[in-house]
Amino acid sequence: MQTPILIAPPDIMGQTAESLQSLGPECLLLAGFLVVLVLDLLPSQKLRAKLPFFSLLLFMGIAVWQGLQVFQVLPYATGSLFMGMLHQDGLAFWGSWLFSLSAVLSLLVMQLGWKQELETSTRNEFFAVLFAVVLGLNLLVRSSNLLMLFLSLELVSIGSYLLLLLASVSPKRVEAGVKYILYGMFASGIMLYGISFLYGLTGTLQFLVPGFWASLAEVPLVFMTLVWGLVLAGILFKLAGFPFHFWAPDVYQTAPTGVVAFFSTAPKIAAVLVLLRFCLGSGVTTGSLQETNPSLFILLQVAAVGTLVLGNFTALLQQDIKRLMAYSSIAHAGFLLVTLLWGGSASASTILFYATVLLFSNMGFFLVIQLLQNATGSAVLSDWAGLGKKAPYVGVLAMVFLISLIGLPPTGGFVAKLLVFSQLWEGYQVTGQLVFFLLLLGALLLTAVALYYYLKVPFTLFMRGKEYGQKIAFPLGAYLFLGLLCIPVLLSFFKADWLVKVLEQVLSL
Repeated sequence: MQTPILIAPPDIMGQTAESLQSLGPECLLLAGFLVVLVLDLLPSQKLRAKLPFFSLLLFMGIAVWQGLQVFQVLPYATGSLFMGMLHQDGLAFWGSWLFSLSAVLSLLVMQLGWKQELETSTRNEFFAVLFAVVLGLNLLVRSSNLLMLFLSLELVSIGSYLLLLLASVSPKRVEAGVKYILYGMFASGIMLYGISFLYGLTGTLQFLVPGFWASLAEVPLVFMTLVWGLVLAGILFKLAGFPFHFWAPDVYQTAPTGVVAFFSTAPKIAAVLVLLRFCLGSGVTTGSLQETNPSLFILLQVAAVGTLVLGNFTALLQQDIKRLMAYSSIAHAGFLLVTLLWGGSASASTILFYATVLLFSNMGFFLVIQLLQNATGSAVLSDWAGLGKKAPYVGVLAMVFLISLIGLPPTGGFVAKLLVFSQLWEGYQVTGQLVFFLLLLGALLLTAVALYYYLKVPFTLFMRGKEYGQKIAFPLGAYLFLGLLCIPVLLSFFKADWLVKVLEQVLSL
């Protein structure tokens, strides 16, 4: 009698089971994707009508679970998972929590424009795809294998294409979607080509092991710069960083406001955390990335400068508020890239602080956009003249969010920008490299440029339009939601030291 052949050795099956237990929120995301997809096929109209509410509740539950893990209330597991394909640590926990919060807040923003943007036959498929995208983001920040990194990035990319088109279809949205897909396919192909070079040079796909970076250190600088340029294509595409930013303005202008709010936060945070993984993997604990990985330093420097300059100066020309926010988002991506240049460990806390403040500031202002767009039927800034007088509560809170995006007190955006500037100054003092001083000077000047294009929004709301007219009323839930989003923006200024301590504790996990 022949001995039965095992499909997988018992130790591998045991490791897989343990890994699945360590990814409880991710398993819930997968379950949510499957449940929404299957229940939407059933003939019961009442059941299908409840799926959006079910999706929102499930996202909220996942966000609460991840938040309790972040603050070490619930048990968690760290280290290598799935035989080295994933790596779970504090960076992954905080990033995953931000992704779930972004999904919840985006759905709440979209709820206010529901009739205009989601009354289609594909509405429930939209929520199923959103589960898949957030799952892809969670896997992306945990990836320690280049193949897993690419597959997670593709899951996010394909899901993002669908999110743009599933809500509703219009000629302009289809045009923007086609551009988005074509740019995405191009960037993914280039990135995969670069990954093949990395595998050929190192003989491994595990990019967090020291041997991977030791092998790359022996490669000539010019060739290594070319290889990293190929790899960064896909990541800069999700970050909307120079020179892969062209898709952002059209997509932001035509997509539903809630979807744009999600695009402006979650994928960008994931992309910069992947770049942070590369910096940490290359051995940057103290000192400059220029010393440990000069090829990556050169490319990130070019991308950061190009992204900052293009984002800020092009935003000056915009009259459509959603296009303005597209270029604003590009500019903030530049600040995140600049933060990576000094060093991985030193940058981690600053990046997470900046990303957290950016999440609430962006969501708050996109909620304002949704409300004023509902009231006027337009996202053109000139059509909002005088609305601050008719809806003073919304106008004042819009100013708070915009001041945070600029980086002025008393908002968390001021502390976030201050941390970035402090890191650049420290880099200049420690290394004596002129590049850090020039980046600091440029970042300060471009913040002044941002002051102009952001403040023209409250200027239009309050200073344009002579007649006060009839007050504009919004749903009570919208007022409460705006106030709740404003709280973390202000608390991150007045209690910045508390948030920094929490981030340091999380990063030590």
